[in-house]
Amino acid sequence: MQHSRSMLIRGAAAVALTALVVGVVVLLKWSDQPAVRYTSLPCIYRQIYARSGAVSVAVVGTSRASWGISPTVVSNELTPPGAEPTVVVNLARSWRGTQQMLQQVRDLDLTRGIRQAIVVEYLREGAVGDTTQTYYDYLPTHAEAMPLGSFADDPQLKPREPAYLRLRDLLGLWQQRLDSALTRLGTGLWRPNSAMAMVPGTSEGCTSPDRAVESDHLEDYAQERMRRFGPWQQQAPVTWGMGAINADAQRVSIRQFVAFARARDIDIYFVAMPRYLDPPVSRAFVARFERRFGAPLLVPPSQVLATLYPNGFADPNHMRAPGRNLYSQWLGEELKAEQSES
Repeated sequence: MQHSRSMLIRGAAAVALTALVVGVVVLLKWSDQPAVRYTSLPCIYRQIYARSGAVSVAVVGTSRASWGISPTVVSNELTPPGAEPTVVVNLARSWRGTQQMLQQVRDLDLTRGIRQAIVVEYLREGAVGDTTQTYYDYLPTHAEAMPLGSFADDPQLKPREPAYLRLRDLLGLWQQRLDSALTRLGTGLWRPNSAMAMVPGTSEGCTSPDRAVESDHLEDYAQERMRRFGPWQQQAPVTWGMGAINADAQRVSIRQFVAFARARDIDIYFVAMPRYLDPPVSRAFVARFERRFGAPLLVPPSQVLATLYPNGFADPNHMRAPGRNLYSQWLGEELKAEQSES
């Protein structure tokens, strides 16, 4: 009798464990749907999955690119007279996360197709925070936004880190994904994505209304830079280091971006978004970047910066409409010139 009862308990436990494992697998598979993965990025989801028609130029980056690149202005520069408008979509969003930017481009190309070019914001290397999410170039919602199949490649993004740290991060991604899947299932926050109606695609982005101009912040920032460096026109051209261990993931992702574009015969360009009162980027750094990654780095010259700075920024990092229009016009002209040469 005691033996039978023990066997019954063991059998029930095995059934419960099996049900739990199956439930977790089903939940994780459900969370791989684009509508769920893009719960926290509904505007990005809309441009990829609720718009029809191919895209000519796809832009990805951080909030600097979101507020700094106008898809309609770039489209106007690229569209030949009398032709149908060139479709430019700006998928930039806040925070770093080059690998997740690449996933956005992969999803866009798979769903709508990219015909002409990809423009990627290049983020200067350096100390970007002391937490795993920022230190390793993760988007804060990386675990919920990426396909599950991509997790297996995560250790390759940190080739110089010890194995135990890469294992820690991999397990952390799975834990975060399970947590977010349970949250999404319980709250239903993903449903608005799945309910979006399909409409024809046009040039668009995800920029909210311009940030309020932080006049005092801009003035204090300008005074501090003047005190430390002098006028921006007299400063040495900007150059950055390239090789920090915490930027390995970004560099690997850049190479994957270039390989993705080459495999599809799409042009790819990287852009270094200027901050308020930055001097021009060093031509030596531009050449170094292009040698290392095999793709152009587009940077605005002094004459563009001179028209951009007086009225173009809302805060030291983000442009507003006057600056965005000037920068985007220059960028469109650069893309047109680059493509006419290729």
